[in-house]
Amino acid sequence: ILMNRIVCHAYIVFMICRTWEVPSTKLSDEGGVDEKRTRFGKIVLPVPAFNVINGGSHAGNKLAMQEFMILPVGASSFKEAMKMGDFAPNIQENKEGLELLKTAIEKAGYTGKVVIGMDVAASEFYSSDKKYDLNFKEENNDGSQKISGDALKDLYKSFVSEYPNVSIEDPFDQDDWENYVEMTVECGEKVQIVGDDLLVTNPKRVEKAINERSCNAVLLKSIEAVKMSKRAGWGVMASHHSGDTEDTFIADLSQGQIKTGAPCRSERLAKYNQQELRMHTGSLAKYEYLQEHLRNDPYRMEDMDLYSYVLYAKEACAALSYLAHKVVLTDKYRPESCCIIGNYYNLKGQHEKAVMYFRRALKLNKYLSAWTLMGHEYVEMKNTHAAIDAYRRAVDINPCDYRAWYGLGQAYEMMGMPFYALYYFRKSIFFLPNDSRLWIAMAK
Repeated sequence: ILMNRIVCHAYIVFMICRTWEVPSTKLSDEGGVDEKRTRFGKIVLPVPAFNVINGGSHAGNKLAMQEFMILPVGASSFKEAMKMGDFAPNIQENKEGLELLKTAIEKAGYTGKVVIGMDVAASEFYSSDKKYDLNFKEENNDGSQKISGDALKDLYKSFVSEYPNVSIEDPFDQDDWENYVEMTVECGEKVQIVGDDLLVTNPKRVEKAINERSCNAVLLKSIEAVKMSKRAGWGVMASHHSGDTEDTFIADLSQGQIKTGAPCRSERLAKYNQQELRMHTGSLAKYEYLQEHLRNDPYRMEDMDLYSYVLYAKEACAALSYLAHKVVLTDKYRPESCCIIGNYYNLKGQHEKAVMYFRRALKLNKYLSAWTLMGHEYVEMKNTHAAIDAYRRAVDINPCDYRAWYGLGQAYEMMGMPFYALYYFRKSIFFLPNDSRLWIAMAK
């Protein structure tokens, strides 16, 4: 995770250039796959966008520009991207923030796979004299850092040339059409220029921007302007509707880019969790797609642990047994292999062996979700103290893992401690408010 120092793992801001396809097939009433009822083809998951460094009115530092973001465009799957996603360190200058991100990307080994995006929100520091005050947050501001639109445009051009910066949102004031046009003409081939305050997805303003070539992407807050934007060849990034509803429709609608915000409030987490559910539901609906992948690439190890979860959920014991045998022959020392074998023994009811393999997986990669899986095993074994320890380790690694919070509630319920159980059930509902199982558990 990126804290107030340079480190190698981060909550990532994902935005553009890559989406991940998951097959979408409706299930028949008997529970099998009905190919004739397929209507939409593959589910296309958007790349979610998290803020990494906050500035502007969002933060107490001196940064004029509102959001700095990093984008894992080289990830091969949603899961891999999540491994590579808000904080407001005391940064004094905009380039310092970009340099921090660039260094973190290099130290993490993600050069070429992760790139940078920005939401400038320039209307916030546009002054009445038609200049941009980069020191607008300073209490005793002498105006020494006021610059013209041309100078600000040159600053953005340096950002694009010196850093892997591929997206800039709201680089100028919402009515500074002239500089938007010049920026798009000079940099539009190299960087995505996103209009949010400029367009407010108002069809009339979008039409004007298309005719004048004022930008090349729109931040979507209503669907009326989408067709118009797509016809113009623009990129479309869905807004997270921050501070709005927890309804997840926007996450289901989005296919290319979605700006989900930092994972610090429930309306943002709900949309992020919906992407996780779409990924797993798509795989469950037609897991034969993964079998085809395995046939085409028999030595593939990436994401095979996810495949084993699907087989486990379908209670496909024979297929899971074959997969476990195959990964042992390929590379039994991979953490994915240990998780697959652990899932196999779980399905067979051999919980002690499952725990052993989940422990092995964690020795190879301590950041895995195997702590949660191991907690489930201990619950099955009625070893509540060990289960609680495993679940606590899981939430230390991923505080947003509703399964671990739910597991803690189950463990305390088994111990006859209902008030503790209620507390942890509430925590799980905070992260996944639309799951009826969690509400039922709390009601009991």
